[in-house]
Amino acid sequence: MNFDGDAWSSVPSGVQPAPNSDYVPSLYQTWTASRGDAWAVGEGGRIVHWNGTKWAPVDSPTLAPLFAVWGSGPNDVWAAGGESRGFAVIVHWNGSAWSTALIPGPGSAGAPRPIGAVWGSGPSDVWAA
Repeated sequence: MNFDGDAWSSVPSGVQPAPNSDYVPSLYQTWTASRGDAWAVGEGGRIVHWNGTKWAPVDSPTLAPLFAVWGSGPNDVWAAGGESRGFAVIVHWNGSAWSTALIPGPGSAGAPRPIGAVWGSGPSDVWAA
């Protein structure tokens, strides 16, 4: 969905059904760098990019669901999520490709849980919870 200042309109998401299926995976969150540069993340590690005209799928380094996305700019975007089995995943866009970020191992509180939010004040101050 897109709000143009006057009204909401439906925009195709770029997410395709799985082979031999009518099921279209859900997208959970979007982040926008500019009118022509936005990201959406979701189920099964889905990542789609808005180029100002349409949404298109982008290769993802994970199959885990991604629940959150935030960036400090078009070449520094973070997405996070994980599985209910007790692991978290954080991926990073560097302007040309997504890669998996290293996450600290389990501490005294147990294995990391899925991450539902990511935000920061700049490229060297990013938080995930």
